Amino acid sequence: MGNMGIRGSTADSFRAVAQLDNGNIYGVMLTEMVSNMFKEGMWFKALNPYMLILTGNDPVQVGNMMTLNGITRAVVGVASGRLAINVYGVDAVWIVSGFVGLLGILTNVVCLCNGSVPAAYFLNFIWAVYNGLWNSCLETSWARSIVKVKREDVNGARQITNKVTTSMGPLFSAAIFVACGNTWSIDLVKNVMLFGTLMTSLTVLLCFCFRSSQEIEQDIPLRDVNRFIFPDSSARGFKDIRCEDLCKSDFDENSSGVVRLTYPLGVGDEAGDDRWDSRITIVTRDFKETNFILVKQFHACFVGVGPADRRCTVIFEDSTRPPERVHVHSLDIFLTVDEDLSVNRSVSRVHFSLLPLDRTAPRFTC
Repeated sequence: MGNMGIRGSTADSFRAVAQLDNGNIYGVMLTEMVSNMFKEGMWFKALNPYMLILTGNDPVQVGNMMTLNGITRAVVGVASGRLAINVYGVDAVWIVSGFVGLLGILTNVVCLCNGSVPAAYFLNFIWAVYNGLWNSCLETSWARSIVKVKREDVNGARQITNKVTTSMGPLFSAAIFVACGNTWSIDLVKNVMLFGTLMTSLTVLLCFCFRSSQEIEQDIPLRDVNRFIFPDSSARGFKDIRCEDLCKSDFDENSSGVVRLTYPLGVGDEAGDDRWDSRITIVTRDFKETNFILVKQFHACFVGVGPADRRCTVIFEDSTRPPERVHVHSLDIFLTVDEDLSVNRSVSRVHFSLLPLDRTAPRFTC
C-alpha cells in the first residue's frame, strides 16, 4: 500500500510538470540535474584534493581559496537576489551568469593545463560568482513559473530528480578512476575535473535559454501585445480587440472595469481644446514651468466586454511567442493628445497571469 502511494505521488508530481508545460520549469530541472552530476558531483568534489596537490599540501593556501569562494558566493548571491534581479530583470542576470560560466570553463582548462596557483585562486573566485548568480536566477525563475495549485507537486518532482542525480556524480567519478588505473595521482584528478568541466558547459549554456515570458505573472508594455481575444458578452463568439487601433471610443466608463484610463485634462471634451481647462498646467511657486500636467483618470472596460470578463487570449507582437491564455489583472491605458485620443502603447501597460491549466478562455494557434 505504501509503495502504491509513493508511485502514485511520484506520477502525480511529474504529471504536474507536464501539465504546466513551462520552458523555465524544464530548464531548472535539467540544469540542476546536469550540475549535480558533473559540477557538484565530479570536478567540484575533486577541487580540494587538486588544490592540495597543486599547493604542495599547503593547508593555509587551500583554506584561503575556500574562504574566497565562500565569501564571494554569499556576497554575489545576496546582491543578485536582492538588487540585480529586481533592477535589471532576471533575463539580464541569466545572461551575465552564462558569460561568467563560460569564463569559468576557460579558467578551469587553463588552470588544469598549466597547474598555476594564481589561476586556482581565480578559478575559485569566478565559480563563486557564477554559483551566486546561478542560484539566485534558478530559484527566481522556478518560483515565478509555477502555478500555486501545482507548487507542491512540481516541487516533489524537482526533489526526486535532485536527489537521484546528486548520487550519480560520484559514480561517474569512480568510473573514471577505474578506467584510468584506479591510482591516485595529479593526472587522474585532472581527468576527472576536465570531464566534469566539459559536461558543465551544458549547464552554462542553459543559462541563455531562460525567459521571463514563461513566468506566470507578467507586467509588460502594451506595445508587446498585438490583440486581446475575449468571449463576447453580448453574443456567441469572440471579441477581437486589436491594440494598434485602440482609442478612447473603444472604452466604456465602468467603476468595476479592468482598465484604468488616463488622458490630459481638457482634451477630448465636447467644447474642444478652446476651453480654459485645456490650458491648465502645473507651475512652481514662482510661476515657472514644470513638466507636470493635469489628467483625468477613471476605470473602464472594453466596449462589448463585461467588467467581470478577465480571462482572454493574448496574441503577442513577437511572432515566435505563442498565444497565451491569461487572466488580466489590470490595464493602465494612457491616451495621446491627437484628434481620436488614440492609445499610447509605449507607456500603457498590461498586468496578467498565465493560465496554463485553463480550458475556458479562447485559444488560437496563430
